[in-house]
Amino acid sequence: MAPPLVDTHFHIFDRSTPLLSHRWNPNGEEARIEDILVCFATYGVTHGVISTASIYGFYNDGFRDALARFPNLRATANMPLDAPQRLFERMSSEGFVGIRLLWRPLDEVPDLHSEEWQRLLHRCADHGWHVHLTDRPERIGTTIQTLEEAGVRIVVDHMGMTDTAAGIDDEGFREILAAIDRGRTWVKLSGAFRYRSPGNAVAAARSLIDAAGWERLMWGSDWPFVGHMETMTYREALASLDWITDSQMRRRVAADTALDFYFRDS
Repeated sequence: MAPPLVDTHFHIFDRSTPLLSHRWNPNGEEARIEDILVCFATYGVTHGVISTASIYGFYNDGFRDALARFPNLRATANMPLDAPQRLFERMSSEGFVGIRLLWRPLDEVPDLHSEEWQRLLHRCADHGWHVHLTDRPERIGTTIQTLEEAGVRIVVDHMGMTDTAAGIDDEGFREILAAIDRGRTWVKLSGAFRYRSPGNAVAAARSLIDAAGWERLMWGSDWPFVGHMETMTYREALASLDWITDSQMRRRVAADTALDFYFRDS
């Protein structure tokens, strides 16, 4: 792929990053902003979006530093439910663009209809922030609909991760396709290496390319490939764009849609 390219999903952390003690940790590995920028320079990636993770808690200083140093970056954040409007205003000016709900690992999830969650979601909507969502197939349709009702845009992670026996025939995947049609949901062409069934990943990618490739699909690497650091490479992550055979559509997925979504004010 020739530039521009936008990586809409990568992580950064180093040994100084305070992590929640009861959550997963990167086992001493580091993923520094300087390291991902080497990948960017090597493969012609011009813009990037740092994805937060639950392990950071509400610590966003590492992201804040990266955003201040590199204007071609944006980031999502974890936000407390009582985050005031002035905090959203400040973080928006710094380059933060959304929150992440990493709910796939959770057996029980918070009630998005509660007063506290509704306040947070409406503040996201008021400031143009999106919700970056990872959830289980049996819940994702309901979660998306509740988020839509709050007025936020949604970006679904890793092609929906409907890695079930039914694959793209799973009700959860059909709900994602329906949400795309309703106009407030985008999906990331990312994370294929995380599927237990490679066939499910390929089928999901092809279905999403057909349904969303012209305006609702964006590419992300998921660097540094946590859990697959020894086997996955950035080149392999970029190869998922080869599933898109139309060159104009590939350009939209690789860059144009993401530039409009994350960098429209640049």
